[in-house]
Amino acid sequence: MENGFLYRKFQRPENRHYEKTLCITESLRHQVLSAAHDTNLAGHAGFRKTLATIKSEFSWPGLSTDTLSFVRSCHICQVKAPIGRDKPAPFQTMPIISETFSRVVIDLVGPLPVSSNRYEYILTVVDVATRFADAVPLRSITAKNVGENLFSIFTRLGFPKQVQSDQGTQFMSQLFRELSILSGFEHKISTAFHPETNAYVERFHGTLKTMLRKLSHERPSDWDRYLCAALFAYRTQVHSSTGFSPFFLLFR
Repeated sequence: MENGFLYRKFQRPENRHYEKTLCITESLRHQVLSAAHDTNLAGHAGFRKTLATIKSEFSWPGLSTDTLSFVRSCHICQVKAPIGRDKPAPFQTMPIISETFSRVVIDLVGPLPVSSNRYEYILTVVDVATRFADAVPLRSITAKNVGENLFSIFTRLGFPKQVQSDQGTQFMSQLFRELSILSGFEHKISTAFHPETNAYVERFHGTLKTMLRKLSHERPSDWDRYLCAALFAYRTQVHSSTGFSPFFLLFR
């Protein structure tokens, strides 16, 4: 008990330090569930990611059961979610990350239904080390437009040492080669014989498109307006391959 609030104190197997979570009364549990799942910044994540989000801060008896029931009863998720189950995201030891944004994978999503702002594509960038992702909507995917937007992303996140992409014409152009020289990164090409090298970004694309469908369900032609909210939700949720959220690994 601290300052009139009841906390649960525990120690994870992989962590020597004690952690604590706030115990939530029954009258407040629905609000917590809704905040962790229904809001735009939560992104209508699946059961396991929603549960991980809540368990990082709160506790109550039957939390897992309540979360599963809440997510399964979400009408938006029932209508917009892809077929299949989300993979578990177990807690793992902290990965060793010597340098963030040293190696990134870039790709394009689309064509998508044209938005009211005439956007039809999304340019994505995923950091291999932390799985942190950024994305911007595009009206066209000319080499010039892709290059300018990629440069803009790099000025915010930092310039990587290595950029990996598929063999799309935008990434094989002379303009892109000039961008790599100007920015000082090595450009590596994924081949058809090694598709797993772009697996990071393909999985992110699936997550991003699902979130956008759910968030824009009332106004699907405005999907680009929800891109920032979807990115925030993705960055703050535990990633299945690391056991931590991209935000946590980036700002730890």
